[in-house]
Order: sequence, then structure tokens, then C-alpha cells
Amino acid sequence: MSWSVTLPTDPECVHLMVARVPGTLKESDLREGVTEEEWCRFQLATHAPARRVRLAARWLVRHVLGQATGCGSVDVPLERLASGKPVTIKPWSFSVSHHGHWVAVAWSGSLGALGVDLEAERPVDCLKLARRFFTPGEAEGLASVGEEEQGRAFAVAWCLKEAALKCAGLTIAHHLNHLQVTQWFPDLRVRVASPMSVCLWSSGSLNLSLCWQPACTSGVVWASPPAPFQCGAEGFRRVFDSEAK
Repeated sequence: MSWSVTLPTDPECVHLMVARVPGTLKESDLREGVTEEEWCRFQLATHAPARRVRLAARWLVRHVLGQATGCGSVDVPLERLASGKPVTIKPWSFSVSHHGHWVAVAWSGSLGALGVDLEAERPVDCLKLARRFFTPGEAEGLASVGEEEQGRAFAVAWCLKEAALKCAGLTIAHHLNHLQVTQWFPDLRVRVASPMSVCLWSSGSLNLSLCWQPACTSGVVWASPPAPFQCGAEGFRRVFDSEAK
């Protein structure tokens, strides 16, 4: 599949792409945009729809960074730190997330970290999970939210926390209940309590959170994904912007 989109590459900005992976997209269309090792590794996954979305996410990351760094897409070095955080050629940093048929990729050429996460509202016991995985303050705040709003509030909080952990280079398994990101108020307003800048968007039941170090960016720039990916930027409504003081 060819790449025909010119992306913004201002290193002082955070660039954000959101795309929906259509069901008509074939895995074979993506093969030339990833390395042979990546292709073989993805083929080990047995759940075809999830495998296709993860493969599409890697394809997008490689083409985004290939254009940003001037390397060929398959030549972009992608490595993981001991913490599991993915890294590439300095000064570029990136983060990727996928949920259902959606993929989000964020990248920046500033000397800072960033993290992006997609999270949808799900039919789960929100308070039980919050008491297990959130900080005590966050769990208490969620309990004060009206029952009809708890599902969305929980999804928003999880989305913010996971993006913040990615930005900090921390793992979800060991730090989700140690890093307090949100403070809740009775009217469901949220204040970010971490030393990061944050944007949160919403589209239906799907939430998108982007966190970055305040000094590394002058703004967030939406980028358009290539055909046959479907652009997702217009479908997201900005819920709030908050910069930690």
C-alpha cells in the first residue's frame, strides 16, 4: 500500500493522527510497510481482527516516523527501553494506542516524552476496578459521581492514567495505582494533578487522551491518515484542555 500523505513535521509541536481501520483493509496491503521480523511476529497472533489492527498501527507508526526522520519506513529504528517504552531516533518521540477498529499515533521532535491512549466505556464494575487499580483519592472521587455517569467517568480516568504512564515511561501493571492523575468534582469536572500537559477528546463512548511534558510543545496538530484509512479527527470532540501548574 502506497503512502501519499504529506504530514506536518514541526518539531516544536505534538502531532496526532487518529484513524479507523476499515474492515476491507487486507493484511497483505500492509506487509511492505513493516519489517520481516514484525510481519512474522504479528502472524503468530490468532485473533485476526485484533492482529490486523495491531499490524495497521505499526504500519502507521513506521510511515509517520519515516517521513518525520527522513528514513525509509522499514529502516526507522524502533526499540524498547527496559521499562517497555518504545523509542526511535532522537530527538523524535512517539506513542501509539489502539482500541477496537481505532488507532491513534502521536509524535513530536521536541526533547520530551508523550503518551496517547484510546479507551471506550465498557459494562464493568467501575467502583470495584477503581478500588483495585486507582489511587484511594481517585476511587473515592469516582464513588461520588452519579451512578449513571460512572461508566464514562471510569473510562476517562483510565484513559488519562494510561496515557500519563506511557508518557512517564512506567508500566500499567506496577504503577496504575501509584500515579494519581485525576481529581474528581461533583459535576464530573476533572483536574489533572500530574506534572504534564493534557488534552482529552471524546467521540460517542470512545475517549482519546494525550499527555506530554509541558516544555516540549507549542500545540497539538491533527494529521490526516492516508487512504484507505478513515480519518478520525472530525469525529472527536474536545472535552477539556488542562495544563498542570
